[in-house]
Amino acid sequence: MRAALIALPLIALPLLLALPACESTKSPDDDKNVEQGTSISVNAKSDSGEDVKITADGDTGKVAVNLPGFDANINLPKVVLKDSNFDLDGVKLYPGAKVSSINVKADKSDGEDDAHVQIVYTAPAAPKAVRDWFVKAFADKSVVTKLDGESLIGTTRDGTPFTMNFADAKGGSTTGTIVIDDSK
Repeated sequence: MRAALIALPLIALPLLLALPACESTKSPDDDKNVEQGTSISVNAKSDSGEDVKITADGDTGKVAVNLPGFDANINLPKVVLKDSNFDLDGVKLYPGAKVSSINVKADKSDGEDDAHVQIVYTAPAAPKAVRDWFVKAFADKSVVTKLDGESLIGTTRDGTPFTMNFADAKGGSTTGTIVIDDSK
């Protein structure tokens, strides 16, 4: 997991450019995007301490890329990442869930592989139902988790800790937050 999180800024640009082929919220018959897209933020430091920043705005579809020696601003269709676009040790998001934001912070400048990923999503069910669904899904994949109050805490098969929180949202839905923290 650690190597994948640190490498994310290097592979994020082609992925961001490929996202419009996935789940664009713009239909050919509608010039107005009414659905909120997924916002993505990558903030990293390379081995030499150089800043790497990539953002995709879920409201506008604007992508900004700031790499050492390269800056670009690109307009792309808004993209919505859904339950099928997510996988944590074989477990997808709750059925019908939509990712509202992904935030990645990685720093390799001090010789350590520090990485922190936060994923925020909305699921079409109450928090307890979503939490219980994840408990079963992880158990089915032999991923060890435990409940801590209303949170679900676990460790990926490669030893990276993660925490999932579930909060009430509009209309009986859930705002969920997944934090994968591989900081040493």
